[in-house]
Amino acid sequence: MEEEISSTGKKTITYIKVFASWEVLCYYAEELNFRAPLQAHPNPSENWSAKLLESLHIPNMMDQEVPNKPLDYYTCVFKKSKLDKFLGSENRDTFFSNTQRHRIVYEILATTPYGKRKRAEVGIDRLIDEGAFTAAYPL
Repeated sequence: MEEEISSTGKKTITYIKVFASWEVLCYYAEELNFRAPLQAHPNPSENWSAKLLESLHIPNMMDQEVPNKPLDYYTCVFKKSKLDKFLGSENRDTFFSNTQRHRIVYEILATTPYGKRKRAEVGIDRLIDEGAFTAAYPL
């Protein structure tokens, strides 16, 4: 967690930046059933609808060639015990995308109790509603 203070005239804004460690990322990736790439496979270059239209001698008005098609991946649900099987697992900084990291941190903020669970004092949204924070958003 990191705190940053920004002063503009009469206003002082405090930003609290929340980060998740590798262990926390792995735990929540399993809990949230994230999918991770196992193996790359090339995109099929043939289109079944184009073949059908060609066999019926009907011109295909939507036919387009796409250059440099991105790779497609075989994926499965992430498990930390199978980490060595996933593509890119050797680089911890880039294994989880920024979107996945934001989702994990927001999940932590949204489900952390700050008071009594019976009174539904759970999550950052409740703290914003009560005025403890002005806003919360992933960057």
